Amino acid sequence: MNNGTLYVRIIDQDRKRGHAMVVSFERPVVQRTAIQTTTMAGISREYINKNIERFKQQYSADNVIDDTDHGMVRRLCKMFGEEVPDYAKPVKKVKKPE
Repeated sequence: MNNGTLYVRIIDQDRKRGHAMVVSFERPVVQRTAIQTTTMAGISREYINKNIERFKQQYSADNVIDDTDHGMVRRLCKMFGEEVPDYAKPVKKVKKPE
């Protein structure tokens, strides 16, 4: 039996103790409504992908959507030496002519 869409989000832990992955069946993905929270001390792209696949199998989800904040996506890309995707790039404000 498939349970629909699973949402995951990577967040900072308090006092710079690493990162955590929060898993939920509903948005917004917050710790209060999470079905599981996993602490990630040593973080890598492979570790993140393995956890996502494990959650997908464990909860019999049809698909998984990454709901990570854009600022966190930029920091993770910088840590992994990857290019930042277009959706996570900061928006440049245009000054209005006077």
